[in-house]
Amino acid sequence: RKQSGGDGSTSGIRSLRCSREKESRSRFVTARKEAVLMMWQKLDPARALRRLCGRLAGLATWVACLGVGLAGMRGEAAPESDGASAMQTSAAAGAVVASRHPFGRPLVFAHRGACGERPEHTLASYRLAMEQGADYVEPDLRLTKDGVLVALHDATLNRTTDVADHPEFADRSTPDKKNGRPLWWIKDFTLAELKTLRTRQSIGRRPRDYDGQETVPTLSEVARLVHAFNREHGTRIGLTPELREGADRFVEWLAGEGEELGVGSPALPLHLQSFDLGTMIRVRAATAVPCVWLVSRRPTPEKLAEIGGQIDGLSLSKTALFENDPAGYCRALHDRGYCVVCWTFADDGFDRKRFTSPREELDAALAAGVDAFFTDFPASGVAARNAAAGR
Repeated sequence: RKQSGGDGSTSGIRSLRCSREKESRSRFVTARKEAVLMMWQKLDPARALRRLCGRLAGLATWVACLGVGLAGMRGEAAPESDGASAMQTSAAAGAVVASRHPFGRPLVFAHRGACGERPEHTLASYRLAMEQGADYVEPDLRLTKDGVLVALHDATLNRTTDVADHPEFADRSTPDKKNGRPLWWIKDFTLAELKTLRTRQSIGRRPRDYDGQETVPTLSEVARLVHAFNREHGTRIGLTPELREGADRFVEWLAGEGEELGVGSPALPLHLQSFDLGTMIRVRAATAVPCVWLVSRRPTPEKLAEIGGQIDGLSLSKTALFENDPAGYCRALHDRGYCVVCWTFADDGFDRKRFTSPREELDAALAAGVDAFFTDFPASGVAARNAAAGR
């Protein structure tokens, strides 16, 4: 400013800077518009909309099943427990269920299909479960040697297939570290090789009439079966896969073939489960699919506070549910915004120390306030659920 024309020079510099800033902003806006245009040119809007609606529908299903239900959304108080024991009758269970669930009933999850009457994780098992009225069917997921997701619970093939009867695979076995018996691991078999095996009933007291009739199905085959059944019968049966391994592969499958089949849409709902909490949190963040954490014991309040809203619910073992004040524990989980699932009920097995029959055990869980339960016998589960809901 001490120099002649200093004010004018400063004003000129400011004007130049403003001009450059405007030019820079203009270039940025133009580049951003071009980028957005290129993105939409590559994107199928209809597909993106279907995927978004499917994810939102899946989340909405679980919101509807929360313990507070629609009453909580309206700001109404949750129903108080009458302090009755877990041995409540079906009639008492019905009063609790009817008041808690906006749809008037908890959900029936077919554990490995109708595995009490068919070999587990077979298309026949899933088909029977759907015919019996299950709301969801459960495929446990494993990966083959060539990276295909299949419905199989164990990491080995011994228990549920006839692999030991195939001499061509004798050299694939490895000795069990505990007893030296040969084990055949699924990770050592391609899908084509796996399809040469036949499934069988693994629990001796259950019928073996269907042994040797089916192969281990892929996740895609299970999804296509449910999709076709829903279309034929006008149902909306869903999938509840347990991610025993292959979580990343599942995310890829869901974005591809799963989406083409409508998995995760209102027509074929989806929710995931795993004993691995980290896997659940990661997959939920990547897919927005509702996820529940499988637990054999009750997590501590500190652990639940740490997890917060990173999962949608807990799936409790029967032991964990009935450990102490099951109704109070369900209410506490509902207050945290979690759904409560319980596993696994069966007509041929129950806790004889607490209950006198399988039905009494299931009625007690319904009275406690579970939102869903796994059963090996979907027909019995549906009957108990409907009776408890007053239907």
